[in-house]
This record gives sequence, C-alpha cells and structure tokens, in this order.
Amino acid sequence: MSFPSLDEDDVVAAAARGGALRLKYFLESVVASGALCMWGDDEGMSLMEDGDGDVVVPVWSHPAFAEREMRSSAEPGEGVIPLELGRFLDVTLPSIQEQGLGLAVFPVDDRIAATLTPAQFRSKIAAASPPPGGDG
Repeated sequence: MSFPSLDEDDVVAAAARGGALRLKYFLESVVASGALCMWGDDEGMSLMEDGDGDVVVPVWSHPAFAEREMRSSAEPGEGVIPLELGRFLDVTLPSIQEQGLGLAVFPVDDRIAATLTPAQFRSKIAAASPPPGGDG
C-alpha cells in the first residue's frame, strides 16, 4: 500500500477545499492509491458524530489528513489505520454497515465533506473507478 508524497502546502490546500471538492478529491485519491485511512487503536476504529448527531466512522485519503484532524484529541495508543481499498470494501465496510454506522468522508476541523451510508460510499467509489479493462 502506497500513499503519494504530500508536503504541508498540499495538505493545507486540500483540507481548505469546500465539502463537495474535498469529497471529489477523496474519491479520486482513494481510487488512484487503492488505499484509505481510518483512526483508531488495537481495539477498533474511532467514531465521531456528524452534524445531525449520527455516529459515523471518519475516513481520509491520506495519513497526513487523519493526523492533522485527530492528533490533538488522540488517546494514548491511537493512530492512523491505513487500509487497502479492496480490504476496506470487502471486510470493513460490511462490518460498518452491520453496526448501522455511516461514514464521515474527509472531516477537517469538524467539518465533514460528506456523510455517506456504506452503500452510497461503495457506489461513489465505483463511479470514480475506471471501468474494468479500461486504462483509467
């Protein structure tokens, strides 16, 4: 699993985008790298509440974004959990769905780019992915 190199200016610029642009950036980045990040510890993933008070699982397209958002409130032992996209879709996402949780895509300063159901997340990733056999 490999994430692209990002300098601080890249991180700040991407994080400053509005919700729709951050969602687009997230989807394109995750599809391109084949990976995404969550936050948590040995016991599981961290959760947060969205603007409606629903419990959601935060996800980011790069470890730098997760660190930026979560490090100030991190508990001992918590950190970035990088996941291959395929494993996330096949294993983690069904577990999130079974728990009745949604996904908080690319939260920055407690602003979520989009809150998605697991089905919506899967659909948006599929729509952002090149067609099978395509060259991108």
